[in-house]
Amino acid sequence: MKKLLLLTTCLLLIASCKPSTGPDALAIPAVMPQDWSTFTYSYIGANPTVQLTEHVTILDTIASQFYEIRTSDTVGGFSTDTIEFLQVLANGDLKRCGCDGLALPIGSHQPYQQMNTTPVKRNGIVGDGTIMTSTSYLAEETIRAAGENFLCTKVNWQDSIYLRFGTHSLDTTFVITDTYWYSAKLGYFVKEQREQSAIGGQPSTVWSRTLLSYKLGK
Repeated sequence: MKKLLLLTTCLLLIASCKPSTGPDALAIPAVMPQDWSTFTYSYIGANPTVQLTEHVTILDTIASQFYEIRTSDTVGGFSTDTIEFLQVLANGDLKRCGCDGLALPIGSHQPYQQMNTTPVKRNGIVGDGTIMTSTSYLAEETIRAAGENFLCTKVNWQDSIYLRFGTHSLDTTFVITDTYWYSAKLGYFVKEQREQSAIGGQPSTVWSRTLLSYKLGK
């Protein structure tokens, strides 16, 4: 995802993290997807304005870890191709990257938080950049996609970004929120959506992807 390009440029200084020791008794924990499962999505983006078809393949499902390979068609030079590493944790949560990033609280329902800081520069002026990151459980929700109804766990990942230069015209604050609808039946996501807003402002959709079809591996 494009957000990861921003996060990986930051010096990760974990301020706090609230792990859970086991799945919530009422939760549907994340599970390992089947190897060579394939998923096709409709991707709709607002910046740039584009509609793509994406294909995701699940590979190397070993123990609690697997890779996703995402490819898409290209429109106006824009595509969403990426490779990501994911891990199903013992508490039923799902962690992207396999690095210092937070987990999506699918099984634990417990929030996670951390703070990343890095120096930034704008118009020759050096300032401080702070990213307050949190992940949260939202609800269990049924989503209609690919001609089926999927019971999904709805979670989100939110980055509150503060760029401070000591000059009001240069200071910037905004929020990026990624929402995920996860299906244990698929071992993967039925829907994902990104929104962005000024802090306290009305969010607007940056992109969304919705499942069109799928084939589970063996």
